[in-house]
Amino acid sequence: MRKLITMALTVVFATVLAASLAGADKGAEIIVINQIQKKFPPVSFKHHAHQNHEGVQCADCHHTTKAGEAVQACGACHGQGTDAPDYKTAMHKNCQGCHKKMVADGKNAPTKCTGCHQKDVAAR
Repeated sequence: MRKLITMALTVVFATVLAASLAGADKGAEIIVINQIQKKFPPVSFKHHAHQNHEGVQCADCHHTTKAGEAVQACGACHGQGTDAPDYKTAMHKNCQGCHKKMVADGKNAPTKCTGCHQKDVAAR
């Protein structure tokens, strides 16, 4: 009987732990990137959709965040006179590089400016 109770409590604990991890904060669903606009409209970055792409890891973008730390906005380092590339260079290098690789792999991803910089950002 004791083994049965221990096993049942273990299952309940594992279920509660899995549920709490599944509900962990994944950030905003959509992030409007509007820090560097000069020629083109802001980008409506579909954060949750990108999190669900196969092979995409949080560290691909949040590369300086260590375990247990809060995630900082890209502009916390990029464009702040640090050794990090400026904001525009960092965004374009990371985003375009991934999108071009996807297209080369036969997948659909925007690679031209207006594919991401769309005028109707506020409406989305």
